[in-house]
Amino acid sequence: INGSSIVFPIVFALCIANTGVNAELVNAGKAPTAIINLQMFRYVLIGGAGNTLGLVLLMCKSKSKHIRSIGRLSVLPGICGINEPIIFGTPIVLNPILSIPFLIMPCLSAGLGYLVQSMGLVSLGYIVDPSFTQGFLSALDIRNVIFMFVLIAISVVVYYPFFKVYEKNTLEHEGE
Repeated sequence: INGSSIVFPIVFALCIANTGVNAELVNAGKAPTAIINLQMFRYVLIGGAGNTLGLVLLMCKSKSKHIRSIGRLSVLPGICGINEPIIFGTPIVLNPILSIPFLIMPCLSAGLGYLVQSMGLVSLGYIVDPSFTQGFLSALDIRNVIFMFVLIAISVVVYYPFFKVYEKNTLEHEGE
């Protein structure tokens, strides 16, 4: 059973309802107020569950041929929020090394997303958009896109030490 599939309907329902509330406020000429909106959901899922886009970027530059090939094959799906190639190809499933940042990054992204929205550093989401251009289209604000790139950079930093341990172990097995 995929954990995010269990939580997804509950969180998504709350986020999409609040995005609708924000849209109604904007249509009435008022400022959006619901911080927990669909945009927050997007911050938590950059590259898919676990914010794995940073890991994908690290994998693309790996010394291990196996890891590098999975990383390169996962770039486009990762940009679209699909990370099954990483989850099962790396694998993150039952991997004690990569599970740690996989669990940390969504919490960190959600916390930072809440903080920057509450401080007004990015606009609150009020548009429901199904595309991978969500950062801009959620509030028609380029600051949201910049913040998403900041989250990707943070993801690279968080995954880096764990990735290096995983890469070292993989290179040892390839050497055998």
